Amino acid sequence: MPVAQSLRVSYIELQGTKDVESIELVLPGCRRSIPQQGKNLFREEFPQHLRSLLFFGLSEKKWYSTAIPTAKSVQIYVNDVLSNSSEQKFRIERRGLDITIGLSPNSILVEEMPAQDNSTSPNTGGLCPTIEELFHLCPRFRILVTGQSGTGKSTLINRVFGIEQASAEKIELGKEDIEKEFISPQNDRFVLHVGEGFGPTGGTGCGSVGLFIENTKKRECVKDQLHAVWLCFRVPIVDHGDRLLEKDTETFLREHASVLQNIPTIVVLTKYDQLLAYMAIKKKADPSAAAKEYLQEYCIDPIAKFAGSADLSYVAVSRYCDFWVAAEHTIVSFCCGPNGAESLAKFKDRGINKASPAHLFSYQDLTLFFHSAGKRRYWRAPTDHAALECLAAIHADIVSVWNFNDPSQHLSSDGFREIMTSLVWTIDPSTPAFPTIAMGESRSIALPSATGSARLGPDYGALDVRHKFVTYVIHLVHVLEMLFALTANDNEKKLTRGAISSAFNAYYQSETRRNADIEMKDSKNETLSHDTVLEKMVSLVKMSPMDGTASTRTLESISREDLERCEWHIDIDASEREKCLTSLADQINHLNMQFDGKDNTSILRNIINHQRTILRLTPSWQREHLVCVVNLANSLNERGREEDLEEIINLRRAALQLTPLGHRERVVSLVNLANSLYERYRGDGEGGMEDLTEIITLRHSALQLTPREHQGYTVSLASLADSLHERFRREGGTANFTEIVALRRHILRLTPPEHPNYPEALAKLLDFLDQRFNRERGTEDLDDIISLRRAALQLTPVGHQGRFVSLVNLSNSLHDRFVKGGSLADLDEIITFRRAALECASPSDQCISSLNLANCVREKYQRLGLDVDLTEAIKHARAASIRCLPQHYAYASCIDCVASCIELRAGKRRGPMRTKQEEIIQNITIETIKTLPLRLLDTHTGALCDRDAQISRFEESVQYFELLRSTYDSPECNQSIRGTISKFLGHSVYDLDGGEGCTKLQYFCVLSLRHGYIWAWSDTCCIDKDSSSELQEAIGSMFSWYRNSALTMVHLSDVFGAMSFADSVWFKRGWTLQELLASRRVLFYTQDWSLYMNCTSPDHKTVGTILTELQEVTRIGELQLKNFNPGLDDARSKFQWASTRQTTRAEDVAYSLFGIFQVSLPVMYGETAQNALGRLLGEIFSQSRDILVLDWVGEASSFHSCFPATLLPYRGVPCTQLVPSGPSEHSDADLEQGRELYKALTRLPSPWFFARRLSLPCIVHRVTRVKPLETLSTNSHYDYEFVASGLVPLKLILSCRLQEGSGTDLPYALIRPWNPKLLYPPAHCDVLGNLLEWIGQPFNALLLEALPHNEYRRIASDCLINASVEIPTSVGSSECQTLQIV
Repeated sequence: MPVAQSLRVSYIELQGTKDVESIELVLPGCRRSIPQQGKNLFREEFPQHLRSLLFFGLSEKKWYSTAIPTAKSVQIYVNDVLSNSSEQKFRIERRGLDITIGLSPNSILVEEMPAQDNSTSPNTGGLCPTIEELFHLCPRFRILVTGQSGTGKSTLINRVFGIEQASAEKIELGKEDIEKEFISPQNDRFVLHVGEGFGPTGGTGCGSVGLFIENTKKRECVKDQLHAVWLCFRVPIVDHGDRLLEKDTETFLREHASVLQNIPTIVVLTKYDQLLAYMAIKKKADPSAAAKEYLQEYCIDPIAKFAGSADLSYVAVSRYCDFWVAAEHTIVSFCCGPNGAESLAKFKDRGINKASPAHLFSYQDLTLFFHSAGKRRYWRAPTDHAALECLAAIHADIVSVWNFNDPSQHLSSDGFREIMTSLVWTIDPSTPAFPTIAMGESRSIALPSATGSARLGPDYGALDVRHKFVTYVIHLVHVLEMLFALTANDNEKKLTRGAISSAFNAYYQSETRRNADIEMKDSKNETLSHDTVLEKMVSLVKMSPMDGTASTRTLESISREDLERCEWHIDIDASEREKCLTSLADQINHLNMQFDGKDNTSILRNIINHQRTILRLTPSWQREHLVCVVNLANSLNERGREEDLEEIINLRRAALQLTPLGHRERVVSLVNLANSLYERYRGDGEGGMEDLTEIITLRHSALQLTPREHQGYTVSLASLADSLHERFRREGGTANFTEIVALRRHILRLTPPEHPNYPEALAKLLDFLDQRFNRERGTEDLDDIISLRRAALQLTPVGHQGRFVSLVNLSNSLHDRFVKGGSLADLDEIITFRRAALECASPSDQCISSLNLANCVREKYQRLGLDVDLTEAIKHARAASIRCLPQHYAYASCIDCVASCIELRAGKRRGPMRTKQEEIIQNITIETIKTLPLRLLDTHTGALCDRDAQISRFEESVQYFELLRSTYDSPECNQSIRGTISKFLGHSVYDLDGGEGCTKLQYFCVLSLRHGYIWAWSDTCCIDKDSSSELQEAIGSMFSWYRNSALTMVHLSDVFGAMSFADSVWFKRGWTLQELLASRRVLFYTQDWSLYMNCTSPDHKTVGTILTELQEVTRIGELQLKNFNPGLDDARSKFQWASTRQTTRAEDVAYSLFGIFQVSLPVMYGETAQNALGRLLGEIFSQSRDILVLDWVGEASSFHSCFPATLLPYRGVPCTQLVPSGPSEHSDADLEQGRELYKALTRLPSPWFFARRLSLPCIVHRVTRVKPLETLSTNSHYDYEFVASGLVPLKLILSCRLQEGSGTDLPYALIRPWNPKLLYPPAHCDVLGNLLEWIGQPFNALLLEALPHNEYRRIASDCLINASVEIPTSVGSSECQTLQIV
């Protein structure tokens, strides 16, 4: 069973092509442009449901061409999106466009479509519009245009659908290809076929058209079938000897009329203007009426006779008069409605010179929709669907078949639906127009009544709703027809509320609307079955509002200003308005009775919609307008949706304008607007200072207008104080603070102590005074604070849960005054309050309470010297230390308090500062320890010690006390101190191998101890890898730690006995490269921790045999192994050393080289290896400008096309070019050419890399021919012959397919990066000669592809391109350029 799915999109993003100028998203009823966010990136936030299909219209233009942009389209089925999406994202590539659709979490199945017409869909909480289903099954509609030859079919197609390819000039007469598809550029949902014309003597046209129609009817897919036929005839002038039907036409109508029975067919009678002219020559009193009678007698009746039972519709058209005339029984026009264009012809002043029929579907199509799927869905809705839900589906269907430029979807908005609903009430406002009831197959509908649930009779309820449904549909179709007449030839402009309102007002004043209302009133007592409903609808739709001249004059009177207005402006008669308002008020009262505030979203939505309509219908000068504004704002505020906030604020502003000074509701309007602005301010976070300023102004005004005796005066004071406090928090300022304190004092004075708000007012005043005291430390504020805190303590008697806080706060304030010079009386009172606080403290607060009390009593002892105070202080200090856990923030303070009290008892006084000798030693110790790792192993105990533990260990040592005795302030003494500290703290022992865990660390510590070292280091336990900051510091400092160590021990766990270490995995790891290069002394140990080769040398790097092995294994020279200097010099060689090594984490390939190159970059674990290596290469290039790092062949990085994805490409030897140092023999002409080249090269800037852009000076050789070679190319490799300016032709085997051709339009170039260092050779060298020699040598070229905006990227990087210059002296200054490469 087919499934219709709903898609809730969060965003749509399109990227990856350089040819797109603009992208448009086509939705049912509107087109929406996707804004461009950046280079080749289009993105739109799109938070709404979509169904069926997504159409994207692309306007393309090649960057290297000046051709007119071409249009393309892309369509995506929603079913494909939902079935292939992952992680709430769907990605697909179409027409070179990378499309990403972000999905919201509620993108779920919403509806199962019935397989047969007589089925009903299950309850899903909402109805899916039928048009969307039809668009899903049939995204395009197929029309066949055929008929007699010479009737102007091509002109008709061009004028109606804008298809120029079908013009007579472009199709040879009688050679039409009926299978060829023409797509309308005005509306791509139309596909046209042009049939061969019927000749006067017979031919193949009749048979080919009939065969085509038969074949299309047999196709399985609906989208491939034929949906309509236009049968064209030329209006004959009988007196001139013209014939209506030729032989071939008669044959077709006679033999194939049955073929057309199931296909909507329109007989199009062309050249109608000639008939009108003929009637004028005949001097008919009414040429138009005479022409219609003539059409009936000489055209319609003869065709109907031959067609037999075929149901045909007729329309007369003219090429020159811009109007279409339909017969009386015509219900179809693929133009702008029956007779619509006749009126359009009179709008010449609006620039409308032709109709745009392809902008909408036909009424017949609309009727067919109702008869098919629509019939079962609208009139047989399940019993739990509300009438308004069914009406919304019908509204969406009708709007969808019109192709208005409505990106804001005004036609689908609640506002427009409410406006249309108001027309229904003009017929019978006595009952609710569309009650929220169920519409099922049963004719009985349950409605609430005063006495309970009442059941209406079998007819009245259903008929009442169906009459209103029919009325709604009729009015909606006619309003849209009027709207089309206003905007037919201005489809590029976006639809506005003003244009829709103007069309509505014009229709409301039309005779058609009044006649439709009369018809529906007269048929109110008729029984409307399902089929009768549709028949009534079709009959009334025939009454086009464009038939009369009055409608034409009304449309002519509409100004451009009205069309471009952004707000609704509806003009309904006063009497009708009163009826509508009464009906709406009754409905709101009825809905309010049902509303209980819980899960009544739909009821509140209906109330809001009704209130919006009432507001629109109520003139602004009426007193009730203010009530309408306030009621709507209150309802929106009650709904509590963030997206309603802007509307609420606008409504509150309107209410304020309606309540001038002196109005009794002025204060309420001021307060409501201030509250709404405050809601927006809170939503903006740290923004919205303009809102805050306005809030303060409004609340000042409200306070001034509120009498002091009014109960809201205190509330106004508090609100203003809160707003001022917020501004003070954001901006500061003494004036703000002073006003806040004054307001808070005023609030406290107006609030009696027995009032429940008194504690809150007191607390807020205290809070502000505390803040000002902390800022200014004023004694006056402190006295006020103490007085207020005494009042607060009185509000919290013994046993009150807030008493502890009150006691602590009061004692703290008293202590502040005591510190500022208070008396011992304050101290006694502090001790009293803190003793009371300790008694009522919770277990979690007892630690701090005991500590605070101990400090106060100790301070009293220091003032008076009473032993009883010291004893009490020691008791409370010890209690605090017992109750406080070691990890508690106050634990150190507790221990310090205990120690201080004990020292006082022993008669000792700890000085406030260390001695001068202690300060000198401490400073040098801290200076030395900063160069060591964050953690070290104590080789005596095996304990892991951080820096504090290392300092404590030193201060407990014999060496420390010896320094204390001998230290004095002099440079010689300081140097001696450094030596002693360095010897004690020693040098770390490093080992980066994982090994066997604890066993390995034990052997490591034992060996370090035997070598006489106190401290050792291993990355297996001495780095906290969970701390990103420590890990960053360790990686950035590791090279210096190795360099400053006394010894590095390397444990080779896979080397046994006397075997060579050449195959050890240690030489294949990335991190061990800097360990080898940075360490000044290295000892290698085998698996059993014996020295490698039993070599007892203190440094294995100095042993010849071991050093030779190291050079062979690492390919690093002796000088670099023994005395390596980190830096950016010869970067490519360093990459070559690291290219054979691997790391456990891919990012560490780059991180392990930071110390070798002496670069400082953030460590970001989780990034890709290519990104990490790209950042490193970019930093090296930006500092060194060394172009040799670009000399590689292999896979390119996603970070930058000129950087490799890994270090593997650096294994190869670079293309070194030897420049002779002696003088070269060159002619004067060659030297002159070299001099010009030298000048051009000196003008080139140095290379640089920034923000992933490489600015590279180079010699450019443009590719002028790319020719594929006839070889056995595979799918992964392609053979080409290259011709580039100034180079010897090349034959290359590339891994990517290139654009073939010749000329200067090819977007490729071979470049030779330029090294500016070649311009500065030794003084004795022949500069010009060497430059010419360098130009003539072969080089490794980079193949670049041009991108938009003068950018390039490297391609085919995995292919070695060795190029040579044809004539060195032919390289001119024009080839010397600086390219921007990404």
